[in-house]
Amino acid sequence: MLAEAGFIEPTGPNIAKLMQLGPTLAVVVSTSSSDGAEPQRGRAEQVPALVDTGASSSMIDNALATRLGLIQIDTAKIAGVHGVNDHPVYLAQISVPVLGLHQFDKFVGANLREGGQIQEAILGRDFLFNVIMIYDGIRGQVSIASNLQIPPN
Repeated sequence: MLAEAGFIEPTGPNIAKLMQLGPTLAVVVSTSSSDGAEPQRGRAEQVPALVDTGASSSMIDNALATRLGLIQIDTAKIAGVHGVNDHPVYLAQISVPVLGLHQFDKFVGANLREGGQIQEAILGRDFLFNVIMIYDGIRGQVSIASNLQIPPN
């Protein structure tokens, strides 16, 4: 399965937008269980996610966690550009439907939208170890492939 994480417009790839916003995929953040069951009604939302090779683990936006009714299960110290700070930790599932991937885990919360990002989730290296990513800056394309096979019809 293959996904495009760049910004493709009718005229072609938007290189400037890719440089400004970074590679972005549509994901579904939900309260699903690890058995892949459907999320509870009203407990899932499709949001843009930044594919971030510099992040060791995936994260979700705190405001998104609130909208989904996620319960804080822990606190984690995370180092960033503003030093080390305490962040809430939520139990949730991030799914990338186009790739058929699901990650049910503990996700650190961060103020992504409040900080000016368009993305409401970050896909870190814990996500990337399941995929192949090709960042073609010259063409303004980012391709991500999973090893899942499309079942025959």
